[in-house]
Amino acid sequence: TEDGTSRFASIGSFLDGMTLGSPSTRHAVGRLSESGRVAFEKDVGAALERYVRDGRLEYPMRTHVVVARP
Repeated sequence: TEDGTSRFASIGSFLDGMTLGSPSTRHAVGRLSESGRVAFEKDVGAALERYVRDGRLEYPMRTHVVVARP
């Protein structure tokens, strides 16, 4: 298990990365109505606001690394 920090220029750039870069998320967000998308972005922004410092988004992240050997 590795602990680190994810960094984005802003909440908006995080949302762009998650909604454009991930096929499953892009598909799900693409199915939202305009008002649904706005509500989604507002909710995500509110949840992440506590991790914003000087306009940049920096939040803790934990990754589990598994290595298999033959």
